[in-house]
Amino acid sequence: MVSTSVSRNNRVVRITGRDTDTIGLGEIPCPGLEEINSQEEFHAVTITEAEFEAAWVHAHRSA
Repeated sequence: MVSTSVSRNNRVVRITGRDTDTIGLGEIPCPGLEEINSQEEFHAVTITEAEFEAAWVHAHRSA
């Protein structure tokens, strides 16, 4: 599994496998957007495939 995470300060982290130096993937499914956004420190949104691809390309160029 490969994933890309973009933090609030626009730091992009590429995740390959279960862990990175700074992030570990959870063992259980993530909560939905409504539950995530009920916490003040988070602002999660649904993105389009095109937005995901743009973030993905940016992360690979930054790596």
